[in-house]
Amino acid sequence: VHSTAGIGLPRVVPEGGLTVAGQTFLEGTEVSCPIYTMHRLKSVWGEDADAFDPDRWTRGNKAELLQNFAPFSIGPR
Repeated sequence: VHSTAGIGLPRVVPEGGLTVAGQTFLEGTEVSCPIYTMHRLKSVWGEDADAFDPDRWTRGNKAELLQNFAPFSIGPR
């Protein structure tokens, strides 16, 4: 099970800045989150985050999973 990209796809912080998870970024800052890492967060996917388990979508919090799932990147192009 591998992500489509091994690195995060960079985005530029918009005018006015942005706060994510308590961390503030100034406007114009380039940020990214490695998709591989995001798709293996045990806090989201469970202790078996490295295992291929399609059933996690039927028994877990689907809204939270969708917020942390970027199979082909997300956001503006």
